[in-house]
This record gives sequence, structure tokens and C-alpha cells, in this order.
Amino acid sequence: MPRFAYYFVCKNPDCREPTELPLAIREEIQSRQTLLSTGTISQALLCPRCKHVFEYILEDIQPRPAPNQDLYSVPPAMSVRKIEIECDGKDCGIPISVIAPWIFGLQPDKRWPSDNEVATWKPHDLKCPNGHPAKLPLTLKKENS
Repeated sequence: MPRFAYYFVCKNPDCREPTELPLAIREEIQSRQTLLSTGTISQALLCPRCKHVFEYILEDIQPRPAPNQDLYSVPPAMSVRKIEIECDGKDCGIPISVIAPWIFGLQPDKRWPSDNEVATWKPHDLKCPNGHPAKLPLTLKKENS
């Protein structure tokens, strides 16, 4: 019996790889969108393959049949982490939320991603809720900043 899952397709023209997301991510974007009276809610998503970060809207996250898995093989365990990135707005303090797919075993450190890892991500027009661009190079929001 086929299994369906939600995917986003990387917007990087050199990648275009699909990445599976937990249903909760799509539901969160949908709930935020229903609360908004104007504009379109989007969510920044990291492509785990090419490390490009784009904004995606609800319609970009679509169901499709998941590949049939060999019952005797263990696929890599995929999870996601919500990462907060600093914006470049002076005294803004509102972070940019990025959903980062996390493959257990490839990032064994529980503190993943590190500042060095985040600095290698390639952002595309990311903005905080107040419209400020991301601070470059990308920087994790510090707890007390």
C-alpha cells in the first residue's frame, strides 16, 4: 500500500531535489495563514542537499507518494529543527525562522547546526517578520540577543 508524504522541491535550479517534511510543518504554516488577513505566509526551508534557503508558501508543500521502502533496510531518520537566524535590522530582535531538515547520523552533534555550519547556507531573500533581511553571513540568534 503506498504511503503519502508532504514534500517541498528545492527552488535552486541546480538542485530541484524534493525533501520530505513532517505533516506538522505544513499544518503550522496553514494555521498561520488562516490567522493572516492580508499577504501570504511563508516559511524559510533549508534544502539538506545544496544548503540553499528559500521562502516557501503553503502551496509549495504538496503531498506525493513516498517511495516504497525495503522492509528490511533502515532508511536514514529524518527530523527537522526550527532554527532562528538573526536579522540585520538595528534593534529589531525578531529572528528569521528556518526549518532545517536534520538527518540523524550525518549531524551527530545535538547542538547542530553550529555557527560555522549556518554561515555556509546560501540564503535567498530571507526576511524577518518586520521585513529586515538576514544578517550576512547567516548567524544563529543568540539566547540573549
